[in-house]
Amino acid sequence: MVFIEAFFKKEAKDITANDVEEFISRRIEENLNLEYKHIKAFTDYDELCKDIVAFANSAGGLVILGVEEEKVETENGDIRIYPKIIT
Repeated sequence: MVFIEAFFKKEAKDITANDVEEFISRRIEENLNLEYKHIKAFTDYDELCKDIVAFANSAGGLVILGVEEEKVETENGDIRIYPKIIT
């Protein structure tokens, strides 16, 4: 499956910066196939590699690099992760 096309509903070659901004504004929660990473993750190779390997060893997924995460605790104590801002 091509996750970028599944999430953005268009071919990868047609995605623009505006599409990414609109996607982030929809505040789609991280899940088994979607991960947000702050731009600082680009210099933390160990952390970034863990996420890439996890996707490679499962069904795959989409990492959006350059997005700060917001952790939200639910009433029952679960942590949900949403995109906050583009970094």
